[in-house]
Amino acid sequence: QQTEADVPDHRTAADLAALYAQLYALRWQAPHPQAADLPLLFAGLAPLLMGHVLTLHDVPVAFQLLLKSETTRAYTVEAINGGIDPRHAEFGLGTLLMWLNI
Repeated sequence: QQTEADVPDHRTAADLAALYAQLYALRWQAPHPQAADLPLLFAGLAPLLMGHVLTLHDVPVAFQLLLKSETTRAYTVEAINGGIDPRHAEFGLGTLLMWLNI
């Protein structure tokens, strides 16, 4: 079973929650409506989290919230939502992140 140390790019669930809230706010130009609850949510989802955080010059610029489910017959991934720094839109961060995660 996955531990909190194994969540995307070896960040803690709390770090991912903060990063997601930050990038969500940049993307949508408004704070996440449940930002205060995200750390608890991400901690509970830690065993299901997967994917990568895209960085530019060591600064996170995109994160896609992906949840995985594994059985003996199937492996599925749901793309829930993402946060992207629009200041770097010319790089197609969402597309790059999707390909990296696939």
